[in-house]
Amino acid sequence: YIVNKTIRKGEWKMNYKEFQKSVLEEVKRRTGEDVRLCETTKNNSVVRVGIIMGEKEILPIIYLEEFFYKYQQKICSIETIAKEIIKVYNEHRDVPFSGKKILEKVGKEENVICKLIHTDSNVQLLQRVPHKTFLDLSVIYYLDGGELKDKSERMTILITNDILKMIPLREEKLYELALKNMEIKFEYKFYNMIEIFEEMPIDEEEKRRLIKSCEEEIMYVLTNKEKFWGATAILRTEILEEIGKKLKQNFYIIPSSIDEVLIVPSYADIDREMMDTMIQEVNETQVSKEERLSDHAYYYSIEERKIFL
Repeated sequence: YIVNKTIRKGEWKMNYKEFQKSVLEEVKRRTGEDVRLCETTKNNSVVRVGIIMGEKEILPIIYLEEFFYKYQQKICSIETIAKEIIKVYNEHRDVPFSGKKILEKVGKEENVICKLIHTDSNVQLLQRVPHKTFLDLSVIYYLDGGELKDKSERMTILITNDILKMIPLREEKLYELALKNMEIKFEYKFYNMIEIFEEMPIDEEEKRRLIKSCEEEIMYVLTNKEKFWGATAILRTEILEEIGKKLKQNFYIIPSSIDEVLIVPSYADIDREMMDTMIQEVNETQVSKEERLSDHAYYYSIEERKIFL
């Protein structure tokens, strides 16, 4: 990005609300279109603010948080941000964002996927979507529209109670369909942390240090090939049974995010209370609120073939 050299006095000092208003006005000035702000409630009741343009039934939302970060770092001016938003919008304006057309295209059994979220942190969301309770978590469902052209994101549509009435799918089949499709589309993976560090493009000395720490504290990752909502792997009983056979031990499941969990054999010298404290600290300092799954570990018994809180 090239920062506009003509910076208005005090421009870099805007708070987020002022920034939203300034970007909205600049985009409106440059396009002359119907431009407005909208709020979307995401996982864990995180509210994200974005810009929508036009009057189609379903509109792409261009979220502002990342742009605000660039603005705060003085990487982009308001003018530059407005140009970028217009560019993104123009790249997607020809997509047929008709609610009926999209649901006709993706509202099929083979496109149902799911995400695991924390129940108590999403009370309002769960009131308006079909879901299944799993321990202190909930499974919610989406329609997968595939990757966008630039492959930066996937187009997904949350299946709400209203949308469920508009598609030829029954609520009682959603869970079974979602688990099947998650495996087909994304393929679950279970591997040692050492494999991750071996592939990382970092200094060799640092790599050896990380690998040694993993050898001392045995830890595995359970996710999927895309690292997309991979924590849903713990819903698959056969996967947990296979892990139990491989480890020949009961094990802890650490919910590192909605995209992956860590597996720690029970013979590892880790105190349960200390483990939960570590999870809470990592959530607060390294995991965005929207990506958090839970603040405590789970325990899997190979004898009972069951996860416990």
